[in-house]
Amino acid sequence: MKKKVTLVAPVYTASGYGAHGRDIAWALIALEEKYDLKIVSTAWGNTPTNALNKNNPNDLEIIKRIVPKTDANDDIFIQLTIPNEFSRCGKYNIGFTAGIETDMCSPTWIEGCNNMDMLLTTSKHSLSVIEDSVFDKVNKNTNQQEGTLKLRDGLRKEILFEGVDTTIYTNKVNPEADTSLLDGVKEDFCYLFVGHWLNGSFGNDRKNVGAMIKVFFDTFKRMPAQNRPALILKTSGGNYSVGDLSEIQSKIRSILDGEAGPNIYILHGDLSDDEMNNLYNNSKIKAMISFTKGEGYGRPLAEFSVTGKPIIASNWSGHIDFLHPKYSSLLPGRLEPIDRSVLNDWFIQESKWFTVDYMYSAGVIADVFTRYSKHKENAEKQRVHTLAHFTFEKMVDKLENLLDSIETEVQDQPKLNKLNLPKLKLIE
Repeated sequence: MKKKVTLVAPVYTASGYGAHGRDIAWALIALEEKYDLKIVSTAWGNTPTNALNKNNPNDLEIIKRIVPKTDANDDIFIQLTIPNEFSRCGKYNIGFTAGIETDMCSPTWIEGCNNMDMLLTTSKHSLSVIEDSVFDKVNKNTNQQEGTLKLRDGLRKEILFEGVDTTIYTNKVNPEADTSLLDGVKEDFCYLFVGHWLNGSFGNDRKNVGAMIKVFFDTFKRMPAQNRPALILKTSGGNYSVGDLSEIQSKIRSILDGEAGPNIYILHGDLSDDEMNNLYNNSKIKAMISFTKGEGYGRPLAEFSVTGKPIIASNWSGHIDFLHPKYSSLLPGRLEPIDRSVLNDWFIQESKWFTVDYMYSAGVIADVFTRYSKHKENAEKQRVHTLAHFTFEKMVDKLENLLDSIETEVQDQPKLNKLNLPKLKLIE
């Protein structure tokens, strides 16, 4: 008999969690012989809710399973979000999160995780940070310590990576999707960055976009103009408004301060998966670069890795699960306190995240340009590594094994049986 499963995730949203939620939905649909799936779609901040298209057969499979609310009688409840939102709503409850980009999580995250029967994270980094975050419990009246707050004993903890869909992301251009994205770019050698440019002062935003631009620009600004590579930023501040684009342009102008140097292009707008694959495989794109301060997983890096082109990225957090140190250029650096300009409900003041060594990074960026064939050879090995271990199919297999392993723990709830009583006759 099929198990009833409810997935709560922001499947309609154009966000990282949205893309991840759609992956898990498709994985469960692929396992439909075992599981009867319902989906509750949630919001994700201010991100657009246009990621599902009813004219796309794959998207339609998700849309037709969307229901307005959860059902407490379902066998398995899977909630994909940040852990402070975890709640119990089924017989067996799984909290699934990409986790945290810093080295410490909020106490509310620990409390949320402890609500669940299983904690799933996307990377070793995310799980280890949550496991290692331990807080003192202090009595508000006496100010005395009354134990510690940590993950409870008996909570099952597992890792389920975000597998690359190799029916979409390949090392070839899809001719049916837009192939003209970079027609206005004159350079034949371009570095690509993909990610949001979020709040934070210079050098302190999570993806460290500002410092990455500055290092790239300074690396090549003394080179003859006709020989310089370019940097392409597929970025936004979380939406695709005219105001958002204007703010990004203003930030770049402030960083460059009127100096002449290599060109920096902005791709600002929504691209389909097929269009992203074509961007990755465009002949002008030679490498991907990221100075990220922390990733729960690092989805664009995984997708790009199947092109067989070089990747330059920080040597810390989620993406080092799949970026092999021999096949990718992992940048050294140090953990530094998170800046006050980015504090929020889950980035706590005591935490740290990663800052790459800028001088070393400049040398790596230059080396990829001058010795490209060497880095390309290693990147082909990274491609093989990703395809062997980190595909969507491998993710589905692991999810199926995880769900099979809780079979005996998903117990049937007591059922309310209707009593068939005899009719009574009133005696007057």
